[in-house]
Amino acid sequence: MTLLGIVPGGKCLEPPIRLATRCDKTKEQMLAHLLDGALPAQREFVLETKAKMVAYCAGFGAGKTYAICAKICALALENPGTEIGRAHV
Repeated sequence: MTLLGIVPGGKCLEPPIRLATRCDKTKEQMLAHLLDGALPAQREFVLETKAKMVAYCAGFGAGKTYAICAKICALALENPGTEIGRAHV
């Protein structure tokens, strides 16, 4: 007998519901949300699509981490199904 045979059923023991996405927003809405409040240089960096390699150099507290994370999210939105590291977006 297993532990699951002893424990009464509940939501945590039910199989997970598979969704194509958990997001109820469109790609355009998500991109607008990412860019909302971004500085002009961050916005330009995120929207750049022709560069094969990207880098963002700025001073202390200039939002480098936000810019890079927003760029990664924007690229994931443009390339659904792409594997990033071990995660499947």
